[in-house]
Amino acid sequence: MALVGPIIYFNTMKKSGEKRVYKALNHLAEANNCKIDEYDVWGTSGIAIDKSSKKVFYVKKDSKNDVVVDLTFVKLCREFETKGKSKLFTERLELIFDLTNSANGSINIEFYNGQNSNFAVSDEDKLLQKWQQIVNKTIAL
Repeated sequence: MALVGPIIYFNTMKKSGEKRVYKALNHLAEANNCKIDEYDVWGTSGIAIDKSSKKVFYVKKDSKNDVVVDLTFVKLCREFETKGKSKLFTERLELIFDLTNSANGSINIEFYNGQNSNFAVSDEDKLLQKWQQIVNKTIAL
């Protein structure tokens, strides 16, 4: 019984954090005259898509730069994993949007950064794969 209190407290805090991230995503979408069709929240980050306008939105709690990606200017979306020096651990996971005009480079969205986390990769790799598929399907439409 003594464990129930802390479990409820942490679950409430997690849901409260998820709501804040969702509100930030929704605000960013509305500011771009869009609506969210699908979204995911992990930790203090979130990603969403408006499939009809072909825009992806990304927010991160401590970041001052929210990201809006217009998929009409993206030729391909891909996963990128950086391994640590030992090659045993993942250092970074990113979703990379290769732009149609290669002179403009690419846009990277961070799903995991081992330097900013005390935890190992949990579900970020699955989310990364999921969003790569969602984005590439939307680009193909």
